[in-house]
Amino acid sequence: MKEMKISDRVILPLVGSAFQSGKAAEAIEKIEDKELAQIAQGEYYFFSAQAEKCVETVKDYLDHDDVMLRLSADMLYTFANLTLGDSQAAQRTREDVHQCLTQAMQEDAPVNVKAACLFAFYVISIFLHIPPEEGTPPLQQYIPYLPIGQRLFAVSLLAHEIYLRQDYAKAKGVVQGHF
Repeated sequence: MKEMKISDRVILPLVGSAFQSGKAAEAIEKIEDKELAQIAQGEYYFFSAQAEKCVETVKDYLDHDDVMLRLSADMLYTFANLTLGDSQAAQRTREDVHQCLTQAMQEDAPVNVKAACLFAFYVISIFLHIPPEEGTPPLQQYIPYLPIGQRLFAVSLLAHEIYLRQDYAKAKGVVQGHF
């Protein structure tokens, strides 16, 4: 795997932003970084049930040097391709997220990059009901290093994982303790 480019970009910029209902297009237009705006557009397509447009929009970022763009594209591509019935494409990008995580941990990348890699890994793992491998660092240790919008997503993700284990009271407590 090639060397990761470290940037000050964020993963899933649209998920991590705040905008009024029905105003996603305006929020995307305000993103000055054109590549990050493309990722946000892919997010918009995915969350508005346009999986084919999502795949088309993010595919050029699947091997991008910038790890934040790559992880965002990997997550979106994984879920969009599952929606489209292409499990092999989804599996390839799921594996790429795992490779990014492994590389970030081995290379002693900055803590925000480790947090982004763990976030992407846990998003895919939890939503696909695949338990993380033994030895995977716990996401909760890295949540403070995520941007605020992704922190909120990560907390709800952890609550969802607890809910899947049928520990409903604990899941509710996790959410109530953070919101």
